[in-house]
Amino acid sequence: MKKNIEKTINLDLVRVDGNAFAIMGAFSKQAKREGWTKEEIECILDEARSSNYEHLIATIANHCEVNEGEDLIIDFD
Repeated sequence: MKKNIEKTINLDLVRVDGNAFAIMGAFSKQAKREGWTKEEIECILDEARSSNYEHLIATIANHCEVNEGEDLIIDFD
């Protein structure tokens, strides 16, 4: 049974390399910074990987939004 997660993170995907692994890594790092559990992150990533590249982008984008007033940290290391 799939778990429906209605949370979002502060991440602007336009600023992330278009490589699928870079996108998943940026999502994972930001979600951890924002207090998501390992299970929540894996649930989103599992769904994102379940189909093609377009599905991956759409799935992760559904859980991202840019909050202008908040600090956005993008660390690719």
